Amino acid sequence: MEAKIPAYTDRDNEEHKLDDRSFAAFKKKMEAAIEATKQKSKNQRDKKKKERIGTKQRWCEQLKRAQCYLGMRPRTIPDMPNPMEDPNISPRELERAMKRYQLSKGVDLPEIIVAEPSP
Repeated sequence: MEAKIPAYTDRDNEEHKLDDRSFAAFKKKMEAAIEATKQKSKNQRDKKKKERIGTKQRWCEQLKRAQCYLGMRPRTIPDMPNPMEDPNISPRELERAMKRYQLSKGVDLPEIIVAEPSP
């Protein structure tokens, strides 16, 4: 039975031999493995953070849409110019224009009177 076992050669040893068996090489290899794990977990955290932000943004968009449907938020006017860009406007006109602009962009919401029916 021993005769059927192939003879041991140096070539077999070279295939299974480690590059360096010193403690420094082992430590370097372990630090590289730890760093790779840290990088992977950091990437996963960043990905989850982006997903959470996207979920919150979609939720806010849906909330604003529902508020528009219920009459709690005015519809936005995308082409309304910013009154702050007009240098020839008086302070009183600027105040009124800013109020309309903020209402149109959904920054400032109109007062809700609970006793009255919805619009």
